[in-house]
Amino acid sequence: MPNTDKNLTAAVEALVRVLTQEQDILETLVRRMAGSAMMVASGEHRYLGLASDEIAETREELGAMEVARSLVVDDIAEQLDMSTEEATLANITARVPIHYATTLEGQLADLRRLVAEIQDLAESGAEASADRLQQLRKTVEGVGRFGAN
Repeated sequence: MPNTDKNLTAAVEALVRVLTQEQDILETLVRRMAGSAMMVASGEHRYLGLASDEIAETREELGAMEVARSLVVDDIAEQLDMSTEEATLANITARVPIHYATTLEGQLADLRRLVAEIQDLAESGAEASADRLQQLRKTVEGVGRFGAN
């Protein structure tokens, strides 16, 4: 595709829209993961299955948005004569007009923050699950002792 300012502008605007949608999905994922963590921490397991399903649905939405982002990034990379390996959000940001670069830099920072938040929630969820598993083991061992008497 020939590089025209109009084509590049349309592609970058599409990228901004996709990143905005991706941020919204990541925010939803953070909210749902935090809600699940609170349920586990409080011992409220009644709705944990539903919460888990909602997290899985959100991850599917995120996967679809990642595909959309990849397609837009490929289009921009082609217009900027970049290789696929070079076509990172940071590299694209460095090569687009400044008014788009500023927006993309903000979005990239938000995405990084959200990914870090999700990582923290996943790690704390794993720790909470391990703690809960340890409690269950102690309970089961205690039941075994009572049965031996």
